[in-house]
Amino acid sequence: MDTPFPTWLRFAYRGGGERYKPYDMNMPQILPSRPREHYRCDPPLSVHGKVCAGLIGLGMHNLEKMPYVIYSSPELRCVETASGMIDRLNAPHVSIRIEPALAEWPMLSSQDLPKYWLTPNQHMELGHPIDLSYRPFLSVKDFPREETPEQYMQRLAAFYMFARQSTNDEMLVIVTNPPALLFVKGYEVSTVRAILSVHEETRPLSMHALHIENNRQVYKDPLLIPLTPTVTQARDERITK
Repeated sequence: MDTPFPTWLRFAYRGGGERYKPYDMNMPQILPSRPREHYRCDPPLSVHGKVCAGLIGLGMHNLEKMPYVIYSSPELRCVETASGMIDRLNAPHVSIRIEPALAEWPMLSSQDLPKYWLTPNQHMELGHPIDLSYRPFLSVKDFPREETPEQYMQRLAAFYMFARQSTNDEMLVIVTNPPALLFVKGYEVSTVRAILSVHEETRPLSMHALHIENNRQVYKDPLLIPLTPTVTQARDERITK
């Protein structure tokens, strides 16, 4: 929600209080009860974002691309995206594994980033289908307070190796932040400038797909047809082609 409404915390909490009041139809009508400042580092999805997440899930359902589990970064926007996808997948067996190793680079927001995350049980109470039996590759208490870009990439690489080796599923779905998505495709996001650039240039709900053969050859294939969320982005696509 901080993308379409950069100053939403200022105007949705008028008078310095803790009572949330949306001022646009693209804003959720209600938010999980927690301190306002927690949303500064961990904002929710907009209504439009939730609709687009559902469309991605519907697209996977129509193509019969059915995962058994979805790994999600612990940020609220990522868990809400994964939950929205599952709603339209029409697959009650699919659950979300919240993985701190996928979390945003802490130097972008707060060195105390984990304290702003909702717990798996809190997400479950909000109706998100969380796998409460999952033991994360990187625990919340071990999440680094400080990290260089190189260490951030190493953290992601270690988790991706773990995820690939710990499942026999044909499909592995991961919901995370832009640098982590591009890292999967082989991009070296190893400087502060590169991380900032990726955040600025990657549009919300971008999708990347890899196909790994038995001989370990990797192909970068589109899983679904593109989703252009807004008229402005459609116009931008035409201009750049």
